Amino acid sequence: LALAAWFAAGVTGRGARFLFALIALAFVANAVLSAYHSGVEFKWWPGPADCTGAYQGAGDAADFMKQLQQIKGVRCDEGSLRILGLSLANASIFISAALAALASLAAGRVMRRG
Repeated sequence: LALAAWFAAGVTGRGARFLFALIALAFVANAVLSAYHSGVEFKWWPGPADCTGAYQGAGDAADFMKQLQQIKGVRCDEGSLRILGLSLANASIFISAALAALASLAAGRVMRRG
């Protein structure tokens, strides 16, 4: 989408503005989702009740117990990787917000130029 916006900027300002605005909106949505996920990690609010795969069903209790022993669930309320003290969800807030700001800036520049 960014490549299309870049090419559109050379052809038509209106199309490029729209595409850059769409990119900015997508990054804002991702920043909001990352903030929600970070809140779940910090235990500020509850996360989804189910953070594992879909239930496949079991014929009897023994099959059910066997499935439970084989499942390795990924916890939604704990960051699995931290870099410089930030989980990936925490870092995604800042990265997405910065990219949204850049896309908004690009849309503004196209508007002023075209």
